[in-house]
Amino acid sequence: MFYIGQAIGGFVAMAILAAIVERIGFKRQPPFQRAMFTVATALLIASAIAGFGMADGGPYVWSAGLNYLPGAVVVFFGI
Repeated sequence: MFYIGQAIGGFVAMAILAAIVERIGFKRQPPFQRAMFTVATALLIASAIAGFGMADGGPYVWSAGLNYLPGAVVVFFGI
């Protein structure tokens, strides 16, 4: 279940991470492809970091990236 705080935190994290990724790469792509690749890369990075962060000494949490998916959709349409 998603809570409001998780959704807002996922949006803020995705917006910051997408801005960083956008500055570094995908400059020569058309706008739609640039937005798609930027958000996908940011979501992949956020999911990988969150999977290790939510593990709490246990195994990798594969579903950790789902917290960032609503924020990724909002950032994709906002770019």
